[in-house]
Amino acid sequence: MKINYDGRLITTSLTVTFRGRVKHNRIDGSIPFYTKIMDRIEIGARSIENIEIDVGILPKDHRGPLRLDILKQQNFIIDLKTLKLRN
Repeated sequence: MKINYDGRLITTSLTVTFRGRVKHNRIDGSIPFYTKIMDRIEIGARSIENIEIDVGILPKDHRGPLRLDILKQQNFIIDLKTLKLRN
């Protein structure tokens, strides 16, 4: 899966389900960032249920931010040379 890095954030495409509603790529909000427990998120082929993630306003060229604790817990591998995420 392709990841993006702008020198500050690592982001990727993801699908989030919150209160039964599905959102793709970005979740817009009215405050910079806050934490919510999502019903489910899908990162590539991996589906993770009842997961706490940060949501908020991102620059237009960013997608979903990846938290290191989620990547570590799910044993994802980040290849920074090719900007790919593997599981």
